[in-house]
Amino acid sequence: MFILSGVFFLLLTSWMLWWWLVGESRDIRWMRNWFATFFVVMAAFMCFGAGAWLTHRYDEARYRKLVVEFSKLLEERLAENRTQDVRDALIHVNSEPDEWSSFSRDRLVRVKEVTEALRKSSSHAVADKTSGVRSVH
Repeated sequence: MFILSGVFFLLLTSWMLWWWLVGESRDIRWMRNWFATFFVVMAAFMCFGAGAWLTHRYDEARYRKLVVEFSKLLEERLAENRTQDVRDALIHVNSEPDEWSSFSRDRLVRVKEVTEALRKSSSHAVADKTSGVRSVH
């Protein structure tokens, strides 16, 4: 349905451009003015709609990646039998902070905070830090 309405809107905008050009070529002032206005307004709506759709898709992909990373880090903690870390992470994400707390009330922001904290304390992150250190002989 979304695609069909987009195609209809594009077709209607194209017709507005066509009638604007007919008004220009036949020198019909009222037709030129009305359809030029309609075309510009509809083209602006199309641009705003496309921008909103692209922004939504970008945010959705970014948060999907964040949730995947969060779940992989939790799975890693469970495999290492560090259940208290998992419990603390889930409590931080799921509990609403009080009004005087410095934590965000947005759950996705809290997921990002916990993911960054889990990433810093990950065994892979620790291994990456130690592999970059050269030993002096």
